[in-house]
Parts: sequence; structure tokens; C-alpha cells
Amino acid sequence: MNISGQYAAELDGRGWMEDVNNWHSIVKHLETALSWRPLDTDLLLRLARLYRWRAFDQRLSPKLARESHNIAIRYVRDACRRRPSWGLSWATLAVVKTAAGQIDQEMIMALNRAVILGPWERQVQHQIVVAGMQTWHRLPAATQRSVFDTIDRALRDARLSKFVLETAILNNWQLHLIPLLQKNEDMKRLFERMNSKHKNER
Repeated sequence: MNISGQYAAELDGRGWMEDVNNWHSIVKHLETALSWRPLDTDLLLRLARLYRWRAFDQRLSPKLARESHNIAIRYVRDACRRRPSWGLSWATLAVVKTAAGQIDQEMIMALNRAVILGPWERQVQHQIVVAGMQTWHRLPAATQRSVFDTIDRALRDARLSKFVLETAILNNWQLHLIPLLQKNEDMKRLFERMNSKHKNER
């Protein structure tokens, strides 16, 4: 994994930015690389991820957060245009627009395309779980069914199942999740423990 990819993974794992100067340095490196390889969709998605983290870091400054979200959306839109058959780019667009509070037709279209193009890809499922649960009540019924099926598949993946449970609890999606757990007693018990712990910590 290269430096920028490793840094983005560390942000995802840690959950916060520890050094804005480091962020600026890596973004500058990526933007320089993109100027040499403007069709590189991996670079576009990596930049989108980093600007999304910057928006989160600036959540106490709505103007700066909005600007960072808009830059992230611009990068991921470019990735979707340049590789329209890539499920991860559409899933990322859905997640970034959700984080920006832009729950509109473009976001729903991106979510639908992600489900169609990458239903078995772990990274795509991860993003669909996040965007789908966070926007559930604003999704059309057909999109809800597709998201529900993706969540069901993700629950059967040992590397995603706990994340699905955590995301459901954080987004008050428990009632929708329970039917999917009926045939897996171990998963059901884990979910009940996690849910109980969450309630006690509130």
C-alpha cells in the first residue's frame, strides 16, 4: 500500500485527524500525481476520502466543512464519469453525499448503481451499509429492498458482520435488522449484547 493509501486507512481506523499538516502534505502529493495522471480513478477516490475526513475534522466550522464536502463530491463525481462501471465509485458518491446532507436523486441513483455494479464487493457493501442505514427513511421502496439485500449479504461476511451490527445500532436501525438475525443465534446474541451496552452508555 502506498503512503496516501496507508494514511487514508489509518484515518478510517483511528476515526480522527491527528495532524492537519500531514493531511495537507499528502493531499498535495495526490493532487500533483493527479495532474500527471488525470484519468486515474484510484487517485480521485483517495482524494475524495481525504476531503471527506477534512470535512469531518472541520465539523465545528460549517462553512469549511461544506467546502471540503463539495470538493470530495467533485472528485468522486469525476471518478464515476471516468469509470462508470466501478461500483466502489458510486458507493463512495452515495456516502460522501450522505455525509454532506445531500440526500437527493443523485445520491439515490449512486446507491442504486453501487448495488447493481458491486453487490459482492466488500468495500462496496461497507459503503452501502453506511449510506443505506443513514438515509433509510428517505429512500424509495425499491432502493430500500436492494439495500436490505446487501445488508443481509454483508451480515454473512465474517469481516463485515460486526460492522453491520455497530452501524445499525448507531443509526437506530435495530428494528429492521432483527429479522435478518433470526437464523443466526450467535449473531443475534452478539447484537443483543452490543445493543444493551450502547443503551447503558447513553
